[in-house]
Amino acid sequence: MLEREEKMRLEEKIKLMHSQMLTGGKKIEETPQFRVALEKKHKQIREYYDEKLKEIERERNQIEEEKTQVDKYKQLLIKQRDIMIALTNRLNERDETIIQLQEELDAYDKIHRETEMNIENKTERVHNLEEYIRENGLEVPQGPEYDTEDPESQNMLGRRYPPYQSDQIGDEDMPMKLMNADEKIEELMQIVEEQKMHMETLEQERTELIDSKADFMSEKINEIVNREVNKELER
Repeated sequence: MLEREEKMRLEEKIKLMHSQMLTGGKKIEETPQFRVALEKKHKQIREYYDEKLKEIERERNQIEEEKTQVDKYKQLLIKQRDIMIALTNRLNERDETIIQLQEELDAYDKIHRETEMNIENKTERVHNLEEYIRENGLEVPQGPEYDTEDPESQNMLGRRYPPYQSDQIGDEDMPMKLMNADEKIEELMQIVEEQKMHMETLEQERTELIDSKADFMSEKINEIVNREVNKELER
């Protein structure tokens, strides 16, 4: 037991003497080798954290740039949204115009059908009156042979009709120049032709509005895209 303790003390003493021989009898912290190693370690630590700080700064700058780009794209999207809203409003206005034109076109189509029916009815009436006159052994009178200004003669002949516009007056008694069957038919045919022309014009306008709707949208979108692309290229 005593020998073991003595052996341990001798080993400790040998280690101490060996250490003193290496350090010249000084503390290890005071040796040049330790100071050089410590300075080297400090330098490595400084370089490591400097690199970390640079990396963090690069990440921060990148985040700032991305944030700026996001803000720019956000503003661009807001502008595009406002433009699309304005375009939608204009297209809605055109849609309303198209609907109004369609309603007017339908109204004229109805008038056209009613006018054709009136022509057929009046033509049939004239034909029946002429047949009635012939069946009674009378000669079908010619318009110019009678006094066209005499209301009684006009009623007796059954060959006089009110102008088209007066048909809408109803029972109101207004002075007018009555027309014979030929004049009435000619008037109605002229009205029908005018209405047909008007209907064709309305249909053409409606078609042009519908066609221009897609062209207008495509043109505006291309303008927006080209303008924004040019802005980005200028930067």
